Amino acid sequence: MLCPELRVGDTQKAGKFEEAPSLRINFKSRRESHALTEDVRYYNDLKTALADDANNTDAIRDVRREMPAT
Repeated sequence: MLCPELRVGDTQKAGKFEEAPSLRINFKSRRESHALTEDVRYYNDLKTALADDANNTDAIRDVRREMPAT
């Protein structure tokens, strides 16, 4: 199966315009999920790398606050 971002263009070229909105919604959802996963991964890596560094406690807390709520 093609990834949704490619299928949107293909369905529009084929004149199947009714399929495009659901494909766009699917793509948006997958993109947001991926971004959130990467944010959490980054936060965990940062927290682990700076765990013993008291000077960066505030920076880690700021990164956590800037992350979207889950």
